[in-house]
Amino acid sequence: MIKPTVVLVHGLGGSPTSLGDLPDAMTRAGYQVLTPTLPGHATSVDDLECVGLHDWLGALAQLLVGRGPSVIVGQSLGGVLALCAAAESSAVRGVVCINAPVSPGDPDVVEHLERLLTRGVTRQPVGEPDLRDRRAVDPGYDELPITALMALISAGDRASRVLDRVEVPVMVVTSDHDQVVDPWIGDQLAGALRGPVTRLTLPNSGHVACRDLDRHMLAAEITTWLERLSVAST
Repeated sequence: MIKPTVVLVHGLGGSPTSLGDLPDAMTRAGYQVLTPTLPGHATSVDDLECVGLHDWLGALAQLLVGRGPSVIVGQSLGGVLALCAAAESSAVRGVVCINAPVSPGDPDVVEHLERLLTRGVTRQPVGEPDLRDRRAVDPGYDELPITALMALISAGDRASRVLDRVEVPVMVVTSDHDQVVDPWIGDQLAGALRGPVTRLTLPNSGHVACRDLDRHMLAAEITTWLERLSVAST
């Protein structure tokens, strides 16, 4: 049985900590696990102002070089980047998208953000993380640069335009109580993919699913999916 390397990618403003116990669960299942920190993250929000989509995709592509068969598990922005990487790299053998904002850019939202920049507003407060588990936390930046939010929109738009080139198996995960990414986007994503699609709905979780109430079910379902993928690769 050939087991791929599992690359776990966090969301915008977060860090590998946002992935909760998922890396440990994948390691216990016998996978080599990588948890990269995207450029501009886990340091200072000032650093996030200096990077964008090109840097995030470049870092992920560099990580895959010489790595062999890999599966990318991405939460939010991480899921978007995973799909973009799968469309470009033959090393990616599967993708798990967890509450990924894959959709064409909304011109009204982009115009609003651009207007904020012209008014000298460069950052937006993040607010409390979208978690329904009252004991859970998701350490990350308290505010996000407007440029980073625009890069997120660009990433979602780019991913939506390359879905027809993603032929590998994809697990599409959506949270019923996601207040950041509308769960119907998962339906659109699943319908646009060319390869085999597995759906998973988390009935008790918000956006940061890896740290929320369904986190154990999420880990178990991803592990089972990975096992089927590994068997199919033998």
